[in-house]
Amino acid sequence: MDMIEKINTIKSNFEFARKEEIIDLISENLYLTVSELRIVFEIIEEINFGTEIDVYEKIYNFIEKEEINIKERSKKFIKKLKEFRYPKICKSKAVIDSYLKELKISDVNFIVPENLEGGSLVIEINAINKKKTTQIIEKLYKDKEKISELSEFIKRGD
Repeated sequence: MDMIEKINTIKSNFEFARKEEIIDLISENLYLTVSELRIVFEIIEEINFGTEIDVYEKIYNFIEKEEINIKERSKKFIKKLKEFRYPKICKSKAVIDSYLKELKISDVNFIVPENLEGGSLVIEINAINKKKTTQIIEKLYKDKEKISELSEFIKRGD
């Protein structure tokens, strides 16, 4: 199924300004799966309903600037579209990502709630043996201030 067929299978479910122009622009310049197209159309519909942003212009400008392969461009496009629709959440996720980068501890996963809802940070430890577990706990204790800052940031919902 080519891009145009994919778009035609789901486009009737959505209604947004400059729909045909946006669909043409997407089909000519991006490679998206059916589920990604649904996500894109949902976000575009939300942007057009809730803001004054000219989505066609934003999409056009993004495609003009991005000189990477079509699949990479498609992934970046979805991310950028979410930034237009959810600017506060995207900024908060960037801050959280910087914390997580600093807290890179092997065998530990920091699980942040989807869309920053719930205000909790889950720490998952993949302990193999007592020695490794002790090392992980010591590292977590050493980084307790950063972990505490991250947890507070998530609770505040910044």
